[in-house]
Amino acid sequence: MVKFRVEIDKQPNQKQLFLEALSSEFSQQECLTTAKRLQIPDKTAEKNMAKFVRSGLINHFTYDKHRKT
Repeated sequence: MVKFRVEIDKQPNQKQLFLEALSSEFSQQECLTTAKRLQIPDKTAEKNMAKFVRSGLINHFTYDKHRKT
């Protein structure tokens, strides 16, 4: 039996767009400015950042500095 996998072009969700819009190294303020530009509330942006750090997508390497991994 042959299984076929169908790829469907998906629109990136809000979290993906937010992560992609961040520069490779940024501060908390730059993060919130990017979120505002994407019409994401500050609290949501902060929650997303915490999830990105926990999942290893972003590294919090010094006070007020983050870096994409």
